[in-house]
Amino acid sequence: MFSKSKSLVGLDIGSYSVRAVELVKKGDALSLVGFGRAVIEGPEFLEDTIIQVLDDGGIKGKRVATAVSGRSVIFRTVTMMNLPDEELKQAVAYEANKYLPFEVDDVVLD
Repeated sequence: MFSKSKSLVGLDIGSYSVRAVELVKKGDALSLVGFGRAVIEGPEFLEDTIIQVLDDGGIKGKRVATAVSGRSVIFRTVTMMNLPDEELKQAVAYEANKYLPFEVDDVVLD
């Protein structure tokens, strides 16, 4: 995961808080060089909370690893044909509609 860069940021965005760590690889060892956490005061403050956590933790790294989890997350691997962007968006929405128990317009697809 570290490849040429010796620094990696781990970012955990939970329901109520944001946590981040920065690790630096030195030889075969990893060192913790930054850590921050803060409570998310509301969904509209998520971006500000992430910035605060990185600033307060002294985290400067640009490579970030994160994961998405929770009861409201649905993960599916779908094989798609090589399509122009607009057609691909429509095809992804069509495929997603097969798996989602709610409207496609109400979700984020990636």
